[in-house]
Amino acid sequence: MNDFYNSVMSHEKFYSLMYSPYLSKYSPLEEQIVEVKTSDICWAKDGSSFIWIWGYPGPDYNEYTPQTYGKGWAFTKEEIIQSWAMDAQQTAFCPECREYTEYVTVDPVHREITVYGITFTYVHQSAHCVKCGAEVYVPSINDANEEARGTAYRKAEQGVTSECQI
Repeated sequence: MNDFYNSVMSHEKFYSLMYSPYLSKYSPLEEQIVEVKTSDICWAKDGSSFIWIWGYPGPDYNEYTPQTYGKGWAFTKEEIIQSWAMDAQQTAFCPECREYTEYVTVDPVHREITVYGITFTYVHQSAHCVKCGAEVYVPSINDANEEARGTAYRKAEQGVTSECQI
């Protein structure tokens, strides 16, 4: 399929944050890491991501990509723990360099997207590896983007009028 698929499937298991890639502030990191068998995951058709369906009464699921490696999932528990410890140092796992590197944030850009037929623009931030320039996953930046998208969507949604008239 591709290198990502082959890399993951060459292992019998990996480790994941329960709500990957998010860390709960209500329990210690070590208690949030679970073991997942690779035989229990489902792949996207293009091999760019996979999901693990879990939970009771759920179901719930986590999506995994090369960008969330380290913070959200890894082949060892220690990699996840180390990744979260390094967050304060402005380092992230680079999927291209395959190691933790420093990152820089780039100027935010305006992105226009359509969700449920509502088109809106939001300010998107990103972080990039200082060695190769690849985009890296940084939880705080991802959270800011999610918040910006949600706020812009809700504002745009309020401006939509119903076509129904009573």
